[in-house]
Amino acid sequence: MLVSPDLEVLIARFLPKRKKQLTVALENALAIAKRPTLPTVVRANAQPAPTPLPTDIQLYTKRLDELRDFHIFQWATYYRDVIGYIFKNLLSTLKNTDTWHSELESVSNDFARHSNEIFSQGYRYLANNKISDEVALIKSSNGLQKFLDVIINIYIANRDLVNSAKDARLTWATTSSLLVGVLRGYGKTAFGALSGWHMLRLNSRSWIPALGFLNGSDATSLLQDFPSSAAPADIFSAVAPTLVAFDQLSNKYHGTRFLLPRLSRVAAGQPSRLEITVTAFENVPVRDIIVTCFFDGPLSDSRFLTDAINQRATAVVAKLSTAAREWAAQQGKNPKVIDVSDVTARVDDAQNFAQIIRATIEAEIRADSGLQSTQSFNRNYAREFPLEDPDFRRYFLVERHSVKRLLDQFQTETGVHLWCSVRRSGKTTAVSNMADVTGHAVVVVQTMDHQSHQLELNVLERRVREALQKRIPIAQDFFSNVVRECVISSVSIEMAQMKVILVIDEYETLFGLIEAFTKDDIGLRYLVAQPLLSQMVSFATANLLILMGQRPDAHYVLASQNQLSPLVRQHNFPLFEHHSGGNDTEFSQFLRRVLTEKMQFAPSFVDAVYQETSGHPYLTVNLMVDLCDWLIENHVEEGRSQLDAARFAAFVRDRLSQAMIQRSPHYTFFQTMLGDYLSERSRQQEPWLYAMASVLHDIGKKHPKSFSCTIVNYQHLAQTASRSARLTPDQLLSSGTMSNFLRVHDGHVAPAIRLMGRLAASVVPELN
Repeated sequence: MLVSPDLEVLIARFLPKRKKQLTVALENALAIAKRPTLPTVVRANAQPAPTPLPTDIQLYTKRLDELRDFHIFQWATYYRDVIGYIFKNLLSTLKNTDTWHSELESVSNDFARHSNEIFSQGYRYLANNKISDEVALIKSSNGLQKFLDVIINIYIANRDLVNSAKDARLTWATTSSLLVGVLRGYGKTAFGALSGWHMLRLNSRSWIPALGFLNGSDATSLLQDFPSSAAPADIFSAVAPTLVAFDQLSNKYHGTRFLLPRLSRVAAGQPSRLEITVTAFENVPVRDIIVTCFFDGPLSDSRFLTDAINQRATAVVAKLSTAAREWAAQQGKNPKVIDVSDVTARVDDAQNFAQIIRATIEAEIRADSGLQSTQSFNRNYAREFPLEDPDFRRYFLVERHSVKRLLDQFQTETGVHLWCSVRRSGKTTAVSNMADVTGHAVVVVQTMDHQSHQLELNVLERRVREALQKRIPIAQDFFSNVVRECVISSVSIEMAQMKVILVIDEYETLFGLIEAFTKDDIGLRYLVAQPLLSQMVSFATANLLILMGQRPDAHYVLASQNQLSPLVRQHNFPLFEHHSGGNDTEFSQFLRRVLTEKMQFAPSFVDAVYQETSGHPYLTVNLMVDLCDWLIENHVEEGRSQLDAARFAAFVRDRLSQAMIQRSPHYTFFQTMLGDYLSERSRQQEPWLYAMASVLHDIGKKHPKSFSCTIVNYQHLAQTASRSARLTPDQLLSSGTMSNFLRVHDGHVAPAIRLMGRLAASVVPELN
């Protein structure tokens, strides 16, 4: 135990994977060393020793300082590992005590100091490298969001391990302390003429969702720290009493009954509102308590109150206008709406109104009591998955080990690699979360899709577009300078001496821009386009360039003098990974995120769903929404039985026939997309996608039960379609299997995603 700090310093020098293994081994060894060798006799009046020991606090400080000095902003690797260790160590050290306020306050102060140091250092670094103030401020706000997300995702991972009220309060308090520390430190940071407090006020969406994971006392204290010029008065009025009410409610839970926050999000649209979901673990199925807090000034339109109530809000908290107050008063039998117009930024006000909110929640719980264990499904849990809300979706992420393995496989190489997969298969989310510094390289992600709230992801897109629009020769070091700017803007680390892995998402747009600008202007071909492609080739001789999209043929532009295309090597991008019977695979974890802990399912159910979607996340969510609707319509009793393969097979027979799919509202996006791919316009402009959709359509139409044909049959079936893409059937099959459109097994060709094959067979080609 005495040498553990030295061992930790030594372990920190290893590569992330080996470092993680060694850290786990050390923690296990220390846990064994701390066990008493003889039974310990505890007197009834004995007081537990104060913990954590000062050396623990010092160790946390040391770890945070190492992050600041050597791994700043490396959220996905070093920060996740270090904060995960601190979080678990705090829970382990404090679980045998009855009070932990002073210890958690010390750790919170340490996180505040660290937050202030890294964001100050990061802002100065960008300013010194002449990165625009707009990009620097947006990157700072996004960095704060990622820091908070690291803590929240660690909390979510540990939430499933809680089984008592005491553990729940400690887990909640620990999460709250770390989040408050990060926010308080950020608030005290100077960003040029702006203070961190003003940055928080201007960029509320980056941090307000984190409030839902704070306890009431921490949230009240934090919101009072804002200076008057940046004070979020409406946020305090609505959110602070709500969180204090949760504190009061949590204190009433004991033993194996406990309360924990589950979700927190700022709902899209106006007026601004924070939806906080806490889960009461007191019976099966567990109960969600949802409180909607409007924080955008007095609410004048009662329709927003009605919408919130209809969306299952247990209570609605808002400042009300006179008209809205009169509407609420007329709802005599509906006491869910709480008017906080009289709440000022005083602790007493928050506590007094908290009692009203708590009483409202308790009244709703009593009204619900005794019904949940026997009632039929009446709630579509899958529909609540934030499929179209990337900010909220951050809390549902599954660590993609399969994608990390793919990246690790190539990170020591150079050249140009192509990763293609069907639309909405999780490419962007998976790779964006790996943008970091590995032991061998800096991983930088750029997208050609405009991201107004993440300008650091659009540096390449902006610079290429500017060069094409200016119509002047690009410098010989144009691309290398752009890459350097991408690195500085994205990970705030100097790239000298390190190889760069540059991932270009939506790469089709890059080559589409080149083709569009040079089509009618031959000068641009020689001034910008060909020099750019040549410089990309030069970059790839010492670094790794990864192109990512849906089509494997988009880089074939300026064919007569394109030096890049011959170097491109295509690789299969993995969908969510799963193996038969696996209970903790990427796909089974994802399915638990979609269906929540309220819906129990057997391993056979996971296998059956995987056979239908092959781990495609978007289609899996669509399918589960359809399934939940089916369970509701068939009055299946919630909590009485697990979902299994037999139940799923009955659903497939009822809902996935061609006639039912054509009428279904759940798969509109993919049906529209496939219809477009089958159109005459796509045949001329995107022949590869046309060929793929045609093959899927024909297999589904001619083999509606097996969704499979022999390779010989495929050769005949694909003749016409492959010719339109200027490929042989074998070449089309090879590129299709690499892009998750087709698969080959035991001499047969089938859709890689069976549900996508069903959808392709059900659509009518668009006329254009």
